[in-house]
Formats: sequence, C-alpha cells, structure tokens
Amino acid sequence: MRRLGWTLVLGLFGVGCASPGSAPQTEEKPAVAAPVITEPAVAAPVTAEPDAVEPASHVAEGPALKGRCPAGMALIDGRFCIDRWEAVTLTKDGKLHSPYHAVATEGVAADSRPGVVPQAYISMEEADAACKQSGKRLCTTQQWVDACMGSAKPKRSYPYGNVEDPRACNTTHDGHPLMVLHEGRRFTDSVALNDARINQVGGTVAPTGSFDACVTPEGVHDMVGNLLEWTRGDRPLLMGGYYLDAHINGEGCAYVTMRHGEKYHDFTTGFRCCSTPAPEDPQTTPASVTVTRNEQGFRSFDDPAAPLPPM
Repeated sequence: MRRLGWTLVLGLFGVGCASPGSAPQTEEKPAVAAPVITEPAVAAPVTAEPDAVEPASHVAEGPALKGRCPAGMALIDGRFCIDRWEAVTLTKDGKLHSPYHAVATEGVAADSRPGVVPQAYISMEEADAACKQSGKRLCTTQQWVDACMGSAKPKRSYPYGNVEDPRACNTTHDGHPLMVLHEGRRFTDSVALNDARINQVGGTVAPTGSFDACVTPEGVHDMVGNLLEWTRGDRPLLMGGYYLDAHINGEGCAYVTMRHGEKYHDFTTGFRCCSTPAPEDPQTTPASVTVTRNEQGFRSFDDPAAPLPPM
C-alpha cells in the first residue's frame, strides 16, 4: 500500500478519544461553546420509534456507472473502487436498517445509494463486517485519502478543491443536539452518545448526496462532514469530520480522529466501502489474423485477406 506520509498528518491532527464503550477524553473539544456538564447520567429512554427512512426525492443518482466498478461506486486512479455515498445498511431480507440504531450482531450488509440517511452508531468492526457482507471491504486510510484529496499532485485540501466553501458540505450545524434533548446539559457517557434521537434532531445528519457541492471530480459525495468515516490501517481512524465540526481535528480531507478502538461507536460514526475493480478488457488478437505454425514449428500470422506470396 502506498503511503502518503501520514506520520505528519496524524501528529498534527490527532486528538485523544475514549476507549471503546467509554466517554471521549476532554482533549477532543466540542464544536460549540462548552456548557455546564453535570455528572454523567443515563440518557432518558427512547420512547418514539425512529423516523421512517425514505429516499430524498430531490437527489438524483445520475447516470449509471458502467465499467470496472459495481453500481454505486467510483473508480479512483484505476486502482480501486469506493462508494460514492456514505453507506447505509440492509437487513437480511434487503430492507433498510434504521440508521439511528446500532447494528449489533444483526448481520447487515452495506449499500451505497443517494437520498437516504446514512448509517451512524456503527463500530469499525461492524462496518468492516457489513462491507464484507456485500462483497466489499472497509476502505484503508490511504484509499480514503486518495479518494478525497486525489492521488495525483497537487492534491486537494477539500473534495471540491483547495479553497474552503463553508456551505459546500454538512459541517456547520448550529448547536449540539444533546443540548436540545437534555435542556442545555451535555452528557458524555456512552449511553447518551448512542441515543437514537440525536441524529433525528433537525439539521443534523443529511440524506446522502444532499450537499451538491460536496463532491469530488470522480463523483464521490460527502467525504467531509455529515458523518465521520471509519478506515482501516495501522490503527482505527475516523476521517473527514461530521455535521458539527470539520476543523478541530484537521482541515477538510486531513481531518482525523484517533484512539477510538475498533468496537467504539456513537452518533457520529459512519463508513463507506471499497473494492477491487474488475480487470480491464484484455487485448486480443485481431479477428482478421489467424495464428498458424509453419513447417519448422514456428508461429506465423496469416491474414486471409492478404494476397498470396509469389511462387
């Protein structure tokens, strides 16, 4: 695997995070002014069923991508395919799993499609299993970076270019949804951070592809903002920022959250999958040329349309 020199990026933008199942460390600053934090408490039970998951009618998938990648994926530099949209998950009967609930051990499969709320509340371990269930694999950190920044120099800082457009991606939600749910108090325990109601607060997670300008030249959407995205490598990493922040842990494509274990999940954690492209069409011998052997046993190429040699 090619490396991009992640030692520098990780050193600059890494922030300490909680161990699996525990609260994040305080080094990871909130995206809004810090309110008064009470002693951790169990979040109020979720009494309402999650909102129905319906495709957004205003988002078009665009022309079908025929070629070396499966439907819903884009080819990057001829080397790998990546989901064009943040992943949703499907149950064994092919129905959409609620993106507001953890997948646990339900054996869901990943899918890439526009106009649906992407899956959050998922761990790296679960995301990798969902990708494998659909015949793909969780993207490596290098693949994710190459898809976001571009693999050729000069690289992009953002999916759409080098100059930030604050309105291009879903990164500027006003206020923390936990403060809305708990009357201004901000809880940081694992139960509160996995409350199914968080991403149902208005203006949080957007359906895939809703931000038209947040797209790479290859047609890969929402790599910055909306949800953090798990990648695999020397350590589990969460890339790209989310709807509350795309600056604290790095800028744009260089946003990196470190030190969460592979079993960690909360309302910010999403993913997308990668796969190996189909081989290019092999070169074949032109139809007008036949291969024969002469009397000495060497191969010769005879064109039936060519004139016979002189006697």
